[in-house]
Amino acid sequence: MPDRQPNVVVLMSHDTGQHISLYGIETVHTPQSERLAAEGVRFANSFCTSPLCSPSRAACFTGRYTHQNGVIGLTSPLFGLCDLYPDERHAAQIFGAAGYSTVLCGFMHETTDWRRAGFQDALNGHGGMNGGGDSRDHAGAIDGWLAARDTGRPFYLQVGCHETHREWDRFDTPPDTSLGVWMPPYLRDLPELRAEMAQLQGAVRRYDAVLGTLLDVIERRGLTEDTIFVSTTDHGIDLPRAKGTFYDPGIEVLLLMRYPAGAWGQGRVADQMISNIDVLPTLLAACGIEVPANVEGRSFLPLLTGDEYVPNDCIYAEKTFHDIYDPTRAIRTGRYKYIRYFEVCVLQDLRGATVPRTHYFKTSERRAGVEELYDLQADPWELNDLAADPAHRGVIEDMRRRLVRWMRATDDPLLRGPVASPYYARKLEELLEQAS
Repeated sequence: MPDRQPNVVVLMSHDTGQHISLYGIETVHTPQSERLAAEGVRFANSFCTSPLCSPSRAACFTGRYTHQNGVIGLTSPLFGLCDLYPDERHAAQIFGAAGYSTVLCGFMHETTDWRRAGFQDALNGHGGMNGGGDSRDHAGAIDGWLAARDTGRPFYLQVGCHETHREWDRFDTPPDTSLGVWMPPYLRDLPELRAEMAQLQGAVRRYDAVLGTLLDVIERRGLTEDTIFVSTTDHGIDLPRAKGTFYDPGIEVLLLMRYPAGAWGQGRVADQMISNIDVLPTLLAACGIEVPANVEGRSFLPLLTGDEYVPNDCIYAEKTFHDIYDPTRAIRTGRYKYIRYFEVCVLQDLRGATVPRTHYFKTSERRAGVEELYDLQADPWELNDLAADPAHRGVIEDMRRRLVRWMRATDDPLLRGPVASPYYARKLEELLEQAS
């Protein structure tokens, strides 16, 4: 390890999935992502622990599964205000306790109060989640903070941006068709979907430009060598059969990491299967900070430093709430995907954003049963459900057992019955008070 503790910058985008050129999308302009990957490491098989915004972010920044840390749904007043349990420790708290200056720039979505998360400063935003601010102004705000900071302390900087969230009108983002339009093979080729993909491509182009301004600030301040820079996202792109679902387009996430002083590589591609629950313990280990005992993720620092590393043989993902109760769990190995539904639901994805677009589905928009199984080698777009195939009986029995072992080992509340939302608890309390 280098003599000094590195600074850490984590850029968390919104709904980007792996929709950049580095992951085979040839119709988007992402030169800044290519720049970062050329100077560091790209993780080709990187996944999130939940295909939903707040739960995935909470898992990434605590190193713990959502059913362990309390964020079983959105940290939004419209959908129950799920939040971290009082004793959960966010990355900013852990880095701050280790002597780091901690600062948030822009949007966060894993807890309702940036101060509670452990940030000492917040830039270019307002409100409890620091949700305001134009991402194009992030670099200037960060540059000002860097100029005034205590240079005797390393810093942890977390940056959030909205660009690729499905709010094109809000961000006044023009569509981009200059390189053509990539169409998802798992959906029907429809004019309205083509228009939507063009808008997404424009948003990706703008997001990538924001990344470039952040890289420039770090370089201009002479901090590149001693700074771990991470670019990632919360979950897949916001399309039917992607965000909100457990198919790979819903749980695959971009992950780029650079640390010149650590000699992690230049232009290196790591093929090992990585979960975003592993990111925090890796950063802590790289900075010489003890990883809390309750962290479930596994550090992949040995993979970066050339030491002995045993790759994950599977990753787990979960959903309990979004804008509706839809408890689901999944396990993914290098070969197979097993999805288990725990409640009566008709559609594959019940999110309010998906229901009006069910006509996009190439396969049926309805669930065939309580479980699904896919052979990812023979069927990478997961269009052929093998759950009822007698030839795969042994595989599905093994996947069931492994999923249950994980649920038991992590004390999944679904094992004890349906999970009530925080919203339910508050509304019941209100009713009892009103009726007393």
